[in-house]
Amino acid sequence: MVLQERVSRVNEDYIIQYTLVNRNGIKVSFLNYGGVITRIIAPDRFGQFENIVLSHERIEDYFSNEPYYGALVGRVAGRISNAEFVMDGVRYHLTKNDGNNSIHGGLKNFSHVLWACRVKRENAVELSYESPDGEEGYPGNLKVKVTYELNDEDEFIISYSGVSDRKTPFNPTSHSYFNLSGDDKRDILDHHLIISSSRFLELAKDYLPTGKIMPVEGSVFDFRRGRTIRDAVMSDDEQTVLAKKGLNHPFLLDKEGNYDVILSDSASGREMAVKTDAVGVVIYTGSELPPEKRYHGICIETQGLPDAVNNSSFPSIVIREGEKFNTSTIFKFGVKSDNSIALKKERI
Repeated sequence: MVLQERVSRVNEDYIIQYTLVNRNGIKVSFLNYGGVITRIIAPDRFGQFENIVLSHERIEDYFSNEPYYGALVGRVAGRISNAEFVMDGVRYHLTKNDGNNSIHGGLKNFSHVLWACRVKRENAVELSYESPDGEEGYPGNLKVKVTYELNDEDEFIISYSGVSDRKTPFNPTSHSYFNLSGDDKRDILDHHLIISSSRFLELAKDYLPTGKIMPVEGSVFDFRRGRTIRDAVMSDDEQTVLAKKGLNHPFLLDKEGNYDVILSDSASGREMAVKTDAVGVVIYTGSELPPEKRYHGICIETQGLPDAVNNSSFPSIVIREGEKFNTSTIFKFGVKSDNSIALKKERI
């Protein structure tokens, strides 16, 4: 089922909140502004339904939305060094909105535009946006479509597609902050995290990749068998200290098993498994959120590798003229039990 509600206005346009509801009572709400996911309502082990993403109290707060709560970001997620890149001998200059760098597509990125929405079927809505040639410095007229779908297997599926009339970088993602305690009752430090990844990217002080791909073996970045977020971020590892006692790091996914990432909260019993066809995932533990929200959400940003346009050893994020880009990510919600997602033998 898809519900629609007018919740605000920006200039002369209505802000519409859509809500997907499945037969098990799970709900996903989002706006046509920025594609922002405002709520994901899911049950705990006692059947209590609560919001498991960080949200602003007022819809109008999403118009600035500096932390990118729940937003679609792009054209290119993450940072681009010096807000520039060279492609086919041409240097492209992007909007600087993170010191000397560009982040998440610039000032007018996907999180700050109105998306055209249409109900595709009873459990899915398609969002469309046409980014004009030169927007934030990027070449090509880029047609983007994102579909939000919630099925009765308690899977929330985000599918991205894009096509450009010129060669251009394209690397979108979703920037929700998950907190499985429900209604933000606790921080996420005692959440348990599994990542099917044996390699991560080393970061410099400005959070840009140094170009070094590091093994997780023997480090606090080894989440292959799982560990609490506290165990990693409260360590004295140079990389977590650099990230303000947190994680803000890209992991290269090993693509083994049923899921790429599993997040769980023992207190509520909630868990969430993530499967994607993207090559990597950026894990951000909210260490630089405002003091009252520090460590209250974890971003699981499935995407290509950050600053790939300036690192030839990284998988390319450039699409050719007329080439169709497609990627999708599944977020499966559950409650821990003997048959839980995380306990299955075929897990990651």
